[in-house]
Amino acid sequence: MLDTVFTTRSCSSIACIQTETGSVLLEITSVKALADGSLKNYPISRIESFPQAKTIFLQGNGIQSIGKVNTDVYGHPLETLDNSFILPANLQILNLSENTIDSIYNVSFPTSLRELDLSHSVINEFAITQESFDVVKKLSTFGTNCTIQPPLNCNGIQQAVQNGTFTICILSASTIAAAIALVIIGLLIKRCRNKNRSSLEESYHKQPTTTTSRESILTQNDVRFDPAIASMRLPRSDIHLLRELSSNDTFATHAGHWNSTGIPVIVRQLQAGASKEAMTEFMSEIRICTTLDNPHIISCLGVSWSTSYDVAMIFEWLELGALSHYVRERAGDPTFAWTSVSTLITRLSIATDIAKALCYLHDERKMTYSVLNMDNILVGKGTAKLANRVSKVNSQECLVTVAPEVFTGKQVGPTADIYALGIVMCELDHGVRFEPDETSNDDTIEDTIQEFSLIFSRKPTPRCPKEIAELIGKCVTLDPNARPSAQQVLGELEAFYDYCQRNTASLLLSTR
Repeated sequence: MLDTVFTTRSCSSIACIQTETGSVLLEITSVKALADGSLKNYPISRIESFPQAKTIFLQGNGIQSIGKVNTDVYGHPLETLDNSFILPANLQILNLSENTIDSIYNVSFPTSLRELDLSHSVINEFAITQESFDVVKKLSTFGTNCTIQPPLNCNGIQQAVQNGTFTICILSASTIAAAIALVIIGLLIKRCRNKNRSSLEESYHKQPTTTTSRESILTQNDVRFDPAIASMRLPRSDIHLLRELSSNDTFATHAGHWNSTGIPVIVRQLQAGASKEAMTEFMSEIRICTTLDNPHIISCLGVSWSTSYDVAMIFEWLELGALSHYVRERAGDPTFAWTSVSTLITRLSIATDIAKALCYLHDERKMTYSVLNMDNILVGKGTAKLANRVSKVNSQECLVTVAPEVFTGKQVGPTADIYALGIVMCELDHGVRFEPDETSNDDTIEDTIQEFSLIFSRKPTPRCPKEIAELIGKCVTLDPNARPSAQQVLGELEAFYDYCQRNTASLLLSTR
């Protein structure tokens, strides 16, 4: 994303938005433009100075800082050139909602201020002078979904505001004099350190150790300001939602269709009340999903949003649905047999398609899918595809396919996907998705996930070809290093398909 600065310096009007090199991108010709929401969602990296104005409305701009601030790649301050940022003396309304503000330090709030909107912010540091506190304490609200953490290291005194809802640190004069390298208003997003994040997510979040100027994790993740993502933006009016498939506090998933094409789609949308962490992770997921390009992985057709809190991804939908449902319908169908080489989709063609998807992820993209299971495989006419998603390995819905080493705390790698593929092939063989309580009679399995992952002992059905049974055994071996690669699995599946083609007549007469 191009770094941009809101400033009053070197502008032909009251203010302008420039690049860091001084090229003017947008002239602000009147204070009305600051107050009427015209600048909502316009990319702004930093506020250098404000013109005199009674109302300033900067919502969802991706602002990183206010003042002259240098940060490292994680958004931590390196240098502050101005020790205090002074807002316009006549300012009455300041709306900085949906900018995910993390820190407010030594900002001079004017006595005229009567409204400060910090909606959707989790502020870890709110420290101001006594004069500014006298202004802030009169405000009845800071907006919706605003959290101010109690000061951990307040070099002054702590005072509550808004009937004890929030606690603010009042800086002493000596503290202010010593604060040479403190952020004024910084938008500092913490790195997501969830131990259960999949390798797909970790590969994106991994950042270089060198420092840079005025960067933050939020701005790097905010897909709304990324030209590559913006080129995939779909108007909300283009998508017609038909029914809700699932929802929780973070996401809602709907079935629908794309109006301009009529094709069925799945819409996965961030919920309005989602946490800042969930929003940041979803931004990362969008960056990954929109770049996956393989005929055996569900395509991301586009991205839609009106604000950073209702971003949605639109995916293609295969008409036969999830494999977990499809396999039950065709379990006893002779044309669904391992040895069938008909033009219809078969057990063998499904396993082959998913192996091809894993080859793409493991070899070309150096990624691990992490939660391969029947619900994440979609079936269409003549094809099967992996769902295009980034998931966590601790999902209760896919315990059966989680590799044993995952529960010992080892890093998830490609061999975990191979284990999951082996389980899926065994489920295909039996014609049913395995449930945890069906895999073992041990009543303590729900309380001991580690034990559960080690007791998979399903036997192949009598009609399972020995070549497939042996391949499943290789995939689900407990030693990750002994499992075959995705390319090796694909090679064995394709070799078996060639064998079936050459021996179609004899196989029809056999019991295989």
